Amino acid sequence: MIEAPIILEIPSEFNFNQINSSAQIYPFNEGFMVRLNSLQQSNGIVELRDSNGRLIHQEKVLVGIGENIYSIAGLSGLSRGVYVLHIANRSKNFTNKMIKE
Repeated sequence: MIEAPIILEIPSEFNFNQINSSAQIYPFNEGFMVRLNSLQQSNGIVELRDSNGRLIHQEKVLVGIGENIYSIAGLSGLSRGVYVLHIANRSKNFTNKMIKE
């Protein structure tokens, strides 16, 4: 597990069905952690894509009721630039921009 701050927190009341284009862009270096609060248990997927849509990281996850923390590590070899983090389950989606420094 990487030793990095939790830089992106997704509250359970967030509207996952909308992409928040005005959301803050979060910087990262070697990796980052995401905290997700959920009101229900479901299977989900966490993806990181580059600005061209190329898949960089994909992980199937079990989203439990309450707090869930996901670690995305091993990103030190990526080029600097903008990446897109996408988290989804059967009914909800969350997308946010990330920037590799």
